[in-house]
Amino acid sequence: MQAQALAAALSPRLGRTEDMAGIAAFLFSDDGEWINGQVWSICGGMHLRG
Repeated sequence: MQAQALAAALSPRLGRTEDMAGIAAFLFSDDGEWINGQVWSICGGMHLRG
């Protein structure tokens, strides 16, 4: 399953906990204070939309 996921994704690796932690830290920081009401797909390119 891992090989299939990597073949389908644009990212060269599987996701890590740190990937989500970095995004959460950004959103809770002063830099992210104007971001609200958005839906982000954080999937390494698995669900790329055109």
